[in-house]
Amino acid sequence: MGDKKRLMLIQPVLTDYRIYFFNKFTENYSVKLFSDIAEASTGHDVYQKLKCEHVKTPRTIIRSLNVYFQRGLIQGFFKFKPNYIFITAHPKNITFWLLLLVAYFTKTKVFIHGQGFYNKRNPSKLLKLVYKIMFFFCDKYVCYTKSTKASLAQLPEWCLSKCMVAENSIFNQFDIPPDDKDYLQNGILYIGRIRDNCNLNLLAEAVVRINENNENNEKIFLHIIGAGEYEESLKSNFSRFDYIKFHGKIFEQEVVANLSKTCFLGCYPGQAGLSVVHYMSLSLPSLVHSDLTVHMGPEPSYIVNGFNGVTFDDFSLESITESILEIISLKASARYQVMGKNAYKTYLDLINPDYSEKLMEAFQNRVS
Repeated sequence: MGDKKRLMLIQPVLTDYRIYFFNKFTENYSVKLFSDIAEASTGHDVYQKLKCEHVKTPRTIIRSLNVYFQRGLIQGFFKFKPNYIFITAHPKNITFWLLLLVAYFTKTKVFIHGQGFYNKRNPSKLLKLVYKIMFFFCDKYVCYTKSTKASLAQLPEWCLSKCMVAENSIFNQFDIPPDDKDYLQNGILYIGRIRDNCNLNLLAEAVVRINENNENNEKIFLHIIGAGEYEESLKSNFSRFDYIKFHGKIFEQEVVANLSKTCFLGCYPGQAGLSVVHYMSLSLPSLVHSDLTVHMGPEPSYIVNGFNGVTFDDFSLESITESILEIISLKASARYQVMGKNAYKTYLDLINPDYSEKLMEAFQNRVS
């Protein structure tokens, strides 16, 4: 253990899906994780799954300046004396910048994990300057996706030379290969928080409209896995429909996988992120908005219209309804089965090698 290099992992809060990847780091490194504790983790302690030491670093938010501090990071750095730092790119985190300075003067290698300009069509000169400073202080900028790296093309070549791609993904222990799928099922799966801009109301309204106008009485079911601030409002509007099922937050992935077997489509009708990777791991084509800049993260760039999913162009009831009807007309076809196979293959490509393996290769200086 004493011979291992020391790796300092820094997150604003720890999310469940990263634990699998972070635990893999412990095979080759002495790892310490620094993060705040998310309120959402109440009742489901993700930290118990960690194979490394966790240090709580609470965030202090200064709302008037729209910035925050992450307390304990600098002290943790000097106590741990890491060889490598892997940190999420949060320019509004004042401690992020302080730590970059400390790492620079102590000659500690820094790997910044970021989303780039994926959601900015025309980044400002100030934002570009901020990124140039960030790139100056880091050894590698680890892009969430290939689209993240493409979005940074307007930066100087010396910045781009520090970019590497380690696709952001999840590992699903209970994945569903396409041979185990029946695309003649009548379910649509939604996985994610029921929050602002998830547009779940549009998806529910679309399912209601389709069923009310269905002449053959074959109902389409909507299975909603997740919870959030808009859950009760959504239930009050749609729980009277027996084909709209609210399952709440499900932590057992085997349960999610079994439920997905009743579905032919995964849909995120709003600002999507990693949910699309979850759908693909279940051999479900995804239905998402076509404009990458509107999404919560760059992961919807994995969806190629007609190859492993379908995209719609307008956040409207009409657009989502038309897209679902088009998919329903296709689901019995060989073309749709191929789409499901491509979705699953995309998932396998994302995790072989996975992003922890790509990072460990970078730590060992084998990535140019």
